[in-house]
Amino acid sequence: MHNPAASDDAEGPVTLPMSRLRAAFARMLDNPSATVATPDPDAVTPEGIVEAILFVGRADDRAITAEEIAAVIRDVSADEVAGLVDRLNQRYEDDGGACRIEQNEQGFRLAIIEEHDGVVQRLGGKARAARLSSAALECLAVVAYRQPIAAVAIDALRGAPSGPTLRRLERRGLIRADASQDAPEGPLYATTARFLEVLGLANLRQLPRVEELDD
Repeated sequence: MHNPAASDDAEGPVTLPMSRLRAAFARMLDNPSATVATPDPDAVTPEGIVEAILFVGRADDRAITAEEIAAVIRDVSADEVAGLVDRLNQRYEDDGGACRIEQNEQGFRLAIIEEHDGVVQRLGGKARAARLSSAALECLAVVAYRQPIAAVAIDALRGAPSGPTLRRLERRGLIRADASQDAPEGPLYATTARFLEVLGLANLRQLPRVEELDD
């Protein structure tokens, strides 16, 4: 499988150290200002980047500050983040959306509006913040560094079944399954444009090199 982060003259596939990859992706998702590149301004909008950051959120559900958001958006200051949030909230309201971006003294957080609490309760309890489990971080890292890749290959690399986790990542728009490729092992998974937005990358070659990840 092709490794987009590996050098073109690599002699063989790079071993994927699961614990290091999981930790690295957790750091990037938990701390947007630590991402390795500013996204291409022609590819995404400032509002889209804000939405992507808040959609994923933090593992501990803490709010994300205006300074952290502004750090990954070109030509946008922390003082301007509130205006971007206002435009997103107006769009959600105009579209009859179920989400709103809440602000408190700690920062911003994406939440489900009260009118939909009853539906959420019936579907499985209180609304949970959008965050990724350790299994999801592992699957996302494997797809990112080995795409396109089949579920059976992901299972083999992780040493655990990945099907339900891959479906959750699909629903969040971070990966996609391409059934059009005639692979005997089934659909091949790859990351999406939203994945790049969330990590603040312009392209997959800006992923951290595996050998450069911290232990």
